[in-house]
Amino acid sequence: MCSVCVCLAGSGVVVLGMNTWERNDKNGDNARKYVKENGYTFTQTFNNDDFARRIGITGVPTFIVMDQRGVVREVTVGFNERAIRAAVDALIK
Repeated sequence: MCSVCVCLAGSGVVVLGMNTWERNDKNGDNARKYVKENGYTFTQTFNNDDFARRIGITGVPTFIVMDQRGVVREVTVGFNERAIRAAVDALIK
């Protein structure tokens, strides 16, 4: 994931990590530790189970790419760096 974030640095793209469905981690402590250990520098939110359910997330990770107007342009379940980069590149060019 961070390779995508590094690629986007300075492009104006905002990356948000939204943690969900963590077993035995009601406070998000394990997720925060994981973020720190992996050096993720993008904004993170934790305990997003209700949000994930409301918008129909079916698996993790899920990547949602939205344009500057908030229109969803790409939804990828699983980590598909090529699809994510292509969707973002189309928006910033």
